[in-house]
Amino acid sequence: MVTTPTLINVSKLFEKCLLETYFNVFCTSPLQFGFQKRLACSHAVFTARKVIDFYCAGNTTVNVALLDMSKAFDRVDHTILFSN
Repeated sequence: MVTTPTLINVSKLFEKCLLETYFNVFCTSPLQFGFQKRLACSHAVFTARKVIDFYCAGNTTVNVALLDMSKAFDRVDHTILFSN
């Protein structure tokens, strides 16, 4: 029987091989803030604030929807994920 830590390590190795092989296919958009060198959440907040201020200055209604995906991806219980 294969243990969960072994599966996780194999999964990470497989992901690394895929990323190295298909790097050009998986390149990120220049509009993406997360997972980019020298870009952080503060850059996204600054950009959002500038856009909101622009539309508010023109007396336009601004609707904003925010979604925090950190709990969905950063805190995945791999034991449960691989048990199914």
